[in-house]
Amino acid sequence: MPPLATSLLALPLSSAVFAAGLIAVLERTLALLGMSLRLRLALLPLVALNPMIVFYSVNGMGEILSIFLLTAATYALLRWYLRPNVGAFVLMSMAFTLGVLSRYELGLWALLYGGAVVAVLIRRRASWSQIEASLLTYLVPIVYGFSLWIFFNWLIVGDPLYWLHSEVSLAFTAVRDARPAAGDTSIWAATTAATSLAWRIFPAAFPVTAALVVLAAARRDIVAGVLAAAIALNTVATIALVVGTQTTDVLQLRYNIRALPLVLLGVAWLWRSTPGNRRRAAVCATGAALMALSTVPMVHLMRTYPRQYQEQAFIRALASRHDQEGTYSIGSREPIQVGIGPERGAARWLLQHAGGRDSVLADDERAFGVMLLTGRPSLFLDRIDRGDTYWHALLDAPRGRVDYILVRRSESFPDLIQQRYPTILDGGLPWLRQVYSNVNWRIYRVASRNASGAPKRAPDVAGSASG
Repeated sequence: MPPLATSLLALPLSSAVFAAGLIAVLERTLALLGMSLRLRLALLPLVALNPMIVFYSVNGMGEILSIFLLTAATYALLRWYLRPNVGAFVLMSMAFTLGVLSRYELGLWALLYGGAVVAVLIRRRASWSQIEASLLTYLVPIVYGFSLWIFFNWLIVGDPLYWLHSEVSLAFTAVRDARPAAGDTSIWAATTAATSLAWRIFPAAFPVTAALVVLAAARRDIVAGVLAAAIALNTVATIALVVGTQTTDVLQLRYNIRALPLVLLGVAWLWRSTPGNRRRAAVCATGAALMALSTVPMVHLMRTYPRQYQEQAFIRALASRHDQEGTYSIGSREPIQVGIGPERGAARWLLQHAGGRDSVLADDERAFGVMLLTGRPSLFLDRIDRGDTYWHALLDAPRGRVDYILVRRSESFPDLIQQRYPTILDGGLPWLRQVYSNVNWRIYRVASRNASGAPKRAPDVAGSASG
């Protein structure tokens, strides 16, 4: 439905659906652990109204999807542990199959939960054939999903392992650009930075994790140990990514919020494992208070933290109740312009001037917003159309093959076109003539043959165009 896509309603609606699914899964998990409806309704707002969860529930990004799938897998593990059945086991496997494809690092949680399954089966004195069958049931869907992803990488870009070393993902989530992000990426520095971020973004995670560790040690409680490890794994994964990718980009807030719903489940498990109604009430009240108080430093972090993705603008919009279109928010390497005005302007110009199929060469990893706003993906010859091999070959010799080239203006995050032609924004290519320019985008007319002299340039103002 083009109107739904070009109005950009589809993206926030999709993230809102998964956010609703997240809260539904949390409610079912709390019910599974024996909490009353009144208690569940009192605890759920601690996650549902958390400012980071609210932000990523309405901005159309994929973070809330991965959190939903991780929480669903946790629910399935608890359900299988308390009420053993094949359905819950398969649900956990399918949640991780989709989750790993949404964020590669969820594979670490998949390994953790797989180890927990083996530990539980051994404690229950299951036979080796039962353990083997359970592991096969758990792993086969995950392996199948990965196999399909590897096949599509081979089919589209000609390299089955492209996802491990591509420009858009390196060792799970990190974005590798022309220049690495500034910052110390040693093990000690990464550990200090990731631990400090975890403490500042959600302090409640630390006492809840410590209580779960004590419970696991005192009662040999496998679930308590797994929940503690699952909460801590977000920080461990961040440390590994910083060291492995040699970039500090993964210290963004959005990569470090997966533990939020797991902390609530940790509180619920502590409540369930505590004898006596008064003690249970004390555990629940303490955990709820810690989670509620954690929102205060989180809001401050969203306002001031240097590595973020428009969280500052979100808090500013809530406080002022004003549209933030055209304003700027703190970014990891450079300020981020809020809104879609530049993308809409470039899309409008292309709709008026570019008519033929595959007439605009674009790097869809950066230009997807412009492409979406046109409502006409056929206008663009992008990387997914015929694969990266064909697209890069065309990028090397575009004259006579495309009419226009769409380039993202960014020194810190250059697209592949700018990486291939570093002087393109300076007018260093005589076979290109700039016909449109705004603060984020430039559109160049491609000469059908070699041209002499410097290209003509449009005035460098937002929304300007020349034909």
